[in-house]
Order: sequence, then structure tokens, then C-alpha cells
Amino acid sequence: IKSGAKSGVPIPSGNQRWALVGTGQYQCFDNEKMIPCPMPGSPYFGQDGNYQAGTRSYNINESAGTVEDTVTGLIWQRAHRSEVKWAEAKSYCDNLSLAGFRWRIPTTHEIKSLVDYGKSNPAIDKSVFPDTPSDWFWGSPVREPHPRAGELAWIVSFIDGFVEYTARSNTYNVRCVKVD
Repeated sequence: IKSGAKSGVPIPSGNQRWALVGTGQYQCFDNEKMIPCPMPGSPYFGQDGNYQAGTRSYNINESAGTVEDTVTGLIWQRAHRSEVKWAEAKSYCDNLSLAGFRWRIPTTHEIKSLVDYGKSNPAIDKSVFPDTPSDWFWGSPVREPHPRAGELAWIVSFIDGFVEYTARSNTYNVRCVKVD
């Protein structure tokens, strides 16, 4: 783990290039109920409610139709496209003409960074992304060595933040992210 340049918040090693983003979950639980968030070394310590890092922050450019996530540095299409198969979503993002940028389907990790686990139906900041339905959004394709990798892609739920993979022939939503 290294420290984030903008926020001083830790950046996990691996494929994430930005500081940790707060999940929006501020409560802690035991096996049955909500509890005060436990101290280090106590049972149930380590839940999202114990960590309040990476406050979400966005710059909305209404005239351009874009949103910059100032924690991750990603620039997002503010709108989305509904009911497209994965190949259609990829083509849509690859050919999107918005704000003079090139666009692509986000990685699963990137689209998941928009999920606010303190909200549901939809699990996203509606003041920033007002038209987001409580529904699934396309992410990255599934990679080898999965035997059906060429047929599958990841999806992220903005109902509750759940992530799973599905057939690319299904129809879901897509929100494009600016190419680096």
C-alpha cells in the first residue's frame, strides 16, 4: 500500500490507481444488530464503518455532460445508455462524441468506485448522476482462464452495489469513462 498523492489516503497495490474512496457505509454490526464501531483488536473490527477514508468529491460539467471524480481522477459520462448488449455498449462508448474526449467501457473496478454503499435504489449520488436507474451496468469482460471468458462480462448493480458476471448477450446499462 502506498499513499495517495491527492488525499494522503492509502492506495492499495494491484490494479487500483487512486486513493481509497469511502464506501458510504458508516455503521458497524455484530452477528445480529448495529453496534458502535469497535476499536482495533476488538471483535468485529475492520468493517467499512471503521474506515472513513476518501470522501467522495465530484466536479460536474453540466454543459459538457461530464463528471470528474476528484478522488479517482476518472472522468465519467454523466448520462448513460439503457438496454444494450455488451458489444453494443462497447461500440457506443468507443464511438461516443462527448466533450472532445475518447471514451470506453469502464473496468469493473472503475464503475464500482461510483457505488455508494450508504445508499440503495440507486446506490449512487443522485445529485451527481440524477438519471441513474436502480439497475445493472456493464463493466469489463471476464478474463481467461474462465472457460467461457469470451462470452461473459462483469456487471455492477446500482440497486445495492453487488458485482457478478453474466452473458454478454443480456441487456443492461452502460456509463462510459474517459480514456486515459
